[in-house]
Amino acid sequence: MSRINKKAALLTMFAFCSVSLLKAQEITYGYFNHIGAGVSIGLDGIGIDASAPIGEYVQMRAGISFLPSMKIFGTDFDYRYGQKDPTTGRRPKNEVDVDVNVGWFNGKMLFDVYPFKDSDFHLTAGLFAGTRAIAEACNKSPILSDEQGINIGDEPYFPDDHQNGKIELRTNVVKPYVGLGYGRDVPRTHINLSFDMGVMFWGKPTAWVWGKESYNSPAEWEEFDANKFDNSIQDAVKTIGNIKIAPILNMRLGFRIL
Repeated sequence: MSRINKKAALLTMFAFCSVSLLKAQEITYGYFNHIGAGVSIGLDGIGIDASAPIGEYVQMRAGISFLPSMKIFGTDFDYRYGQKDPTTGRRPKNEVDVDVNVGWFNGKMLFDVYPFKDSDFHLTAGLFAGTRAIAEACNKSPILSDEQGINIGDEPYFPDDHQNGKIELRTNVVKPYVGLGYGRDVPRTHINLSFDMGVMFWGKPTAWVWGKESYNSPAEWEEFDANKFDNSIQDAVKTIGNIKIAPILNMRLGFRIL
Protein backbone atom coordinates (compact mmCIF):
# COMPACT_ATOMS: atom_id res chain seq x y z
CA MET A 1 0.00 0.00 0.00
CA SER A 2 1.38 3.39 -0.97
CA ARG A 3 2.14 6.07 1.61
CA ILE A 4 -0.70 8.24 0.26
CA ASN A 5 -3.21 5.40 0.53
CA LYS A 6 -2.10 4.71 4.12
CA LYS A 7 -2.66 8.34 5.05
CA ALA A 8 -6.09 8.34 3.42
CA ALA A 9 -7.05 5.17 5.28
CA LEU A 10 -5.90 6.60 8.60
CA LEU A 11 -7.82 9.82 8.02
CA THR A 12 -10.95 7.89 7.09
CA MET A 13 -10.64 5.74 10.22
CA PHE A 14 -10.09 8.82 12.38
CA ALA A 15 -13.16 10.53 10.93
CA PHE A 16 -15.27 7.38 11.41
CA CYS A 17 -14.15 7.03 15.04
CA SER A 18 -14.83 10.72 15.72
CA VAL A 19 -18.37 10.52 14.33
CA SER A 20 -19.00 7.29 16.25
CA LEU A 21 -17.78 8.90 19.46
CA LEU A 22 -20.02 11.94 18.99
CA LYS A 23 -23.01 9.73 18.30
CA ALA A 24 -22.23 7.68 21.38
CA GLN A 25 -22.20 10.85 23.45
CA GLU A 26 -25.62 12.01 22.27
CA ILE A 27 -28.53 11.29 24.58
CA THR A 28 -32.26 10.66 24.55
CA TYR A 29 -34.26 13.19 26.52
CA GLY A 30 -36.83 11.88 28.95
CA TYR A 31 -38.41 13.25 32.11
CA PHE A 32 -35.67 14.53 34.42
CA ASN A 33 -33.40 11.68 33.31
CA HIS A 34 -30.41 14.00 32.82
CA ILE A 35 -28.98 17.00 34.65
CA GLY A 36 -27.08 19.91 33.19
CA ALA A 37 -25.39 22.98 34.59
CA GLY A 38 -24.41 26.26 33.04
CA VAL A 39 -22.70 29.59 33.54
CA SER A 40 -23.74 32.65 31.56
CA ILE A 41 -22.87 36.28 31.08
CA GLY A 42 -24.97 39.03 29.51
CA LEU A 43 -27.20 42.02 30.12
CA ASP A 44 -28.82 40.30 33.11
CA GLY A 45 -25.39 39.89 34.72
CA ILE A 46 -23.49 36.74 35.63
CA GLY A 47 -25.62 33.62 35.81
CA ILE A 48 -25.40 30.12 37.30
CA ASP A 49 -28.09 27.49 36.75
CA ALA A 50 -29.05 23.82 36.77
CA SER A 51 -31.20 22.23 34.09
CA ALA A 52 -33.18 19.10 33.26
CA PRO A 53 -35.34 17.86 30.36
CA ILE A 54 -39.11 17.49 30.60
CA GLY A 55 -39.64 15.15 27.69
CA GLU A 56 -38.14 15.67 24.24
CA TYR A 57 -39.52 19.16 23.60
CA VAL A 58 -39.10 21.07 26.90
CA GLN A 59 -36.14 21.76 29.14
CA MET A 60 -36.16 23.60 32.45
CA ARG A 61 -33.41 25.69 34.00
CA ALA A 62 -33.36 27.30 37.44
CA GLY A 63 -30.66 29.42 39.01
CA ILE A 64 -29.51 32.93 39.79
CA SER A 65 -28.16 35.93 37.92
CA PHE A 66 -26.52 38.95 39.49
CA LEU A 67 -24.66 42.12 38.67
CA PRO A 68 -22.30 43.23 41.47
CA SER A 69 -22.87 46.87 42.41
CA MET A 70 -20.65 49.01 40.22
CA LYS A 71 -20.21 52.71 39.60
CA ILE A 72 -21.35 53.80 36.13
CA PHE A 73 -20.58 57.50 36.49
CA GLY A 74 -19.96 60.31 38.99
CA THR A 75 -21.33 63.82 39.03
CA ASP A 76 -21.76 66.77 41.36
CA PHE A 77 -24.87 68.33 42.85
CA ASP A 78 -25.31 71.97 43.86
CA TYR A 79 -27.75 73.04 46.55
CA ARG A 80 -28.44 75.85 49.01
CA TYR A 81 -28.86 75.54 52.77
CA GLY A 82 -28.77 77.48 56.04
CA GLN A 83 -29.86 81.03 56.86
CA LYS A 84 -30.31 83.65 54.15
CA ASP A 85 -27.61 86.25 53.73
CA PRO A 86 -29.15 89.65 54.73
CA THR A 87 -27.26 91.36 51.92
CA THR A 88 -28.04 89.05 49.00
CA GLY A 89 -31.18 87.44 50.38
CA ARG A 90 -29.87 84.06 49.35
CA ARG A 91 -28.78 81.00 51.32
CA PRO A 92 -25.20 79.67 51.16
CA LYS A 93 -24.36 77.36 48.27
CA ASN A 94 -22.63 73.99 48.59
CA GLU A 95 -21.63 71.17 46.26
CA VAL A 96 -21.40 67.43 46.89
CA ASP A 97 -19.92 64.63 44.79
CA VAL A 98 -22.42 61.93 43.81
CA ASP A 99 -21.81 58.38 42.57
CA VAL A 100 -24.40 56.53 40.49
CA ASN A 101 -24.21 52.72 40.86
CA VAL A 102 -26.10 49.84 39.27
CA GLY A 103 -26.47 46.28 40.55
CA TRP A 104 -29.04 43.55 41.22
CA PHE A 105 -29.63 39.94 42.20
CA ASN A 106 -32.34 37.68 40.77
CA GLY A 107 -33.43 34.10 41.01
CA LYS A 108 -34.80 32.66 37.76
CA MET A 109 -37.00 29.81 36.57
CA LEU A 110 -37.12 29.41 32.78
CA PHE A 111 -38.72 26.88 30.45
CA ASP A 112 -37.28 26.37 26.97
CA VAL A 113 -39.57 24.86 24.36
CA TYR A 114 -37.95 23.19 21.34
CA PRO A 115 -40.54 23.12 18.52
CA PHE A 116 -38.37 20.84 16.39
CA LYS A 117 -37.02 17.66 17.94
CA ASP A 118 -33.72 17.69 16.05
CA SER A 119 -33.09 21.46 16.27
CA ASP A 120 -31.52 23.47 19.09
CA PHE A 121 -33.72 26.51 18.40
CA HIS A 122 -35.98 27.26 21.36
CA LEU A 123 -38.64 29.62 22.68
CA THR A 124 -38.40 30.65 26.33
CA ALA A 125 -40.85 31.77 29.00
CA GLY A 126 -40.37 32.14 32.73
CA LEU A 127 -39.79 34.43 35.66
CA PHE A 128 -37.00 36.42 37.29
CA ALA A 129 -37.53 37.41 40.93
CA GLY A 130 -35.21 39.41 43.18
CA THR A 131 -34.12 42.82 44.36
CA ARG A 132 -36.29 45.82 43.57
CA ALA A 133 -33.50 48.42 43.45
CA ILE A 134 -31.54 48.36 40.20
CA ALA A 135 -29.71 51.71 40.50
CA GLU A 136 -28.66 54.06 43.31
CA ALA A 137 -27.30 57.58 43.55
CA CYS A 138 -25.53 58.48 46.82
CA ASN A 139 -23.36 61.33 48.05
CA LYS A 140 -19.62 60.86 48.64
CA SER A 141 -19.18 64.03 50.71
CA PRO A 142 -21.45 65.18 53.60
CA ILE A 143 -24.68 67.03 52.81
CA LEU A 144 -24.59 70.17 54.96
CA SER A 145 -27.97 71.04 56.44
CA ASP A 146 -29.73 72.70 59.39
CA GLU A 147 -33.28 73.06 60.73
CA GLN A 148 -34.41 74.50 57.39
CA GLY A 149 -33.02 71.64 55.34
CA ILE A 150 -31.72 72.10 51.82
CA ASN A 151 -33.59 73.45 48.81
CA ILE A 152 -34.69 70.84 46.27
CA GLY A 153 -37.70 72.22 44.45
CA ASP A 154 -40.64 73.58 46.42
CA GLU A 155 -40.07 71.63 49.64
CA PRO A 156 -37.00 71.21 51.88
CA TYR A 157 -35.05 67.97 52.03
CA PHE A 158 -33.28 66.70 55.15
CA PRO A 159 -30.43 64.15 54.95
CA ASP A 160 -30.11 61.49 57.66
CA ASP A 161 -28.16 61.99 60.90
CA HIS A 162 -24.93 61.01 59.13
CA GLN A 163 -25.47 63.71 56.47
CA ASN A 164 -26.18 61.13 53.82
CA GLY A 165 -28.90 61.05 51.18
CA LYS A 166 -29.79 58.43 48.57
CA ILE A 167 -32.06 57.94 45.58
CA GLU A 168 -32.97 54.44 44.38
CA LEU A 169 -34.59 53.36 41.13
CA ARG A 170 -36.88 50.40 41.85
CA THR A 171 -38.76 47.85 39.74
CA ASN A 172 -41.09 44.95 40.52
CA VAL A 173 -39.80 42.01 42.56
CA VAL A 174 -41.25 39.47 40.08
CA LYS A 175 -40.34 40.04 36.44
CA PRO A 176 -41.80 37.81 33.68
CA TYR A 177 -39.52 36.96 30.76
CA VAL A 178 -40.08 35.83 27.16
CA GLY A 179 -37.47 35.23 24.51
CA LEU A 180 -35.85 32.88 22.05
CA GLY A 181 -32.45 31.32 21.60
CA TYR A 182 -30.28 28.56 20.25
CA GLY A 183 -28.73 25.72 22.24
CA ARG A 184 -29.76 22.95 24.62
CA ASP A 185 -29.85 23.53 28.37
CA VAL A 186 -28.79 19.90 28.83
CA PRO A 187 -26.24 19.43 26.03
CA ARG A 188 -26.55 16.56 23.57
CA THR A 189 -22.83 15.98 24.12
CA HIS A 190 -20.88 16.86 27.26
CA ILE A 191 -20.51 20.60 26.64
CA ASN A 192 -22.08 23.28 24.44
CA LEU A 193 -22.45 27.01 23.87
CA SER A 194 -25.92 28.57 23.69
CA PHE A 195 -27.38 32.04 23.16
CA ASP A 196 -30.54 33.75 24.40
CA MET A 197 -32.29 37.04 23.69
CA GLY A 198 -35.58 38.40 24.98
CA VAL A 199 -37.27 40.95 27.20
CA MET A 200 -37.86 41.15 30.94
CA PHE A 201 -41.09 42.85 32.03
CA TRP A 202 -40.05 44.63 35.23
CA GLY A 203 -43.01 47.00 35.57
CA LYS A 204 -43.00 50.78 35.95
CA PRO A 205 -39.73 51.95 37.55
CA THR A 206 -40.16 54.31 40.50
CA ALA A 207 -37.69 56.55 42.31
CA TRP A 208 -37.36 56.48 46.12
CA VAL A 209 -35.54 58.99 48.32
CA TRP A 210 -33.77 58.28 51.63
CA GLY A 211 -34.04 61.16 54.09
CA LYS A 212 -36.20 62.86 56.74
CA GLU A 213 -39.48 64.73 56.47
CA SER A 214 -38.33 67.26 59.06
CA TYR A 215 -35.17 68.07 60.98
CA ASN A 216 -36.18 65.99 64.06
CA SER A 217 -37.95 63.06 62.36
CA PRO A 218 -36.28 59.68 61.69
CA ALA A 219 -34.85 58.91 58.27
CA GLU A 220 -36.88 56.62 56.00
CA TRP A 221 -37.53 55.79 52.36
CA GLU A 222 -40.21 57.83 50.58
CA GLU A 223 -41.40 57.60 46.99
CA PHE A 224 -40.06 60.45 44.90
CA ASP A 225 -42.70 63.08 44.11
CA ALA A 226 -41.68 64.71 40.84
CA ASN A 227 -44.48 67.29 41.14
CA LYS A 228 -42.39 69.13 43.75
CA PHE A 229 -39.69 69.88 41.17
CA ASP A 230 -39.31 71.81 37.94
CA ASN A 231 -40.48 70.59 34.52
CA SER A 232 -37.12 69.14 33.48
CA ILE A 233 -37.04 66.77 36.49
CA GLN A 234 -40.69 65.88 35.98
CA ASP A 235 -40.01 65.01 32.34
CA ALA A 236 -36.98 62.88 33.28
CA VAL A 237 -38.94 60.92 35.90
CA LYS A 238 -41.82 60.44 33.46
CA THR A 239 -39.45 59.14 30.77
CA ILE A 240 -37.84 56.64 33.18
CA GLY A 241 -41.27 55.50 34.34
CA ASN A 242 -42.22 54.60 30.76
CA ILE A 243 -39.33 52.09 30.43
CA LYS A 244 -41.26 49.05 31.57
CA ILE A 245 -39.20 46.34 29.87
CA ALA A 246 -35.49 45.51 29.80
CA PRO A 247 -33.71 43.78 26.92
CA ILE A 248 -31.84 40.57 27.75
CA LEU A 249 -29.01 39.11 25.70
CA ASN A 250 -26.61 36.50 27.03
CA MET A 251 -24.26 33.66 26.21
CA ARG A 252 -24.25 30.41 28.21
CA LEU A 253 -21.66 27.65 28.53
CA GLY A 254 -23.49 24.43 29.36
CA PHE A 255 -22.31 21.10 30.77
CA ARG A 256 -24.01 17.74 31.06
CA ILE A 257 -23.21 16.27 34.45
CA LEU A 258 -25.59 13.27 34.40
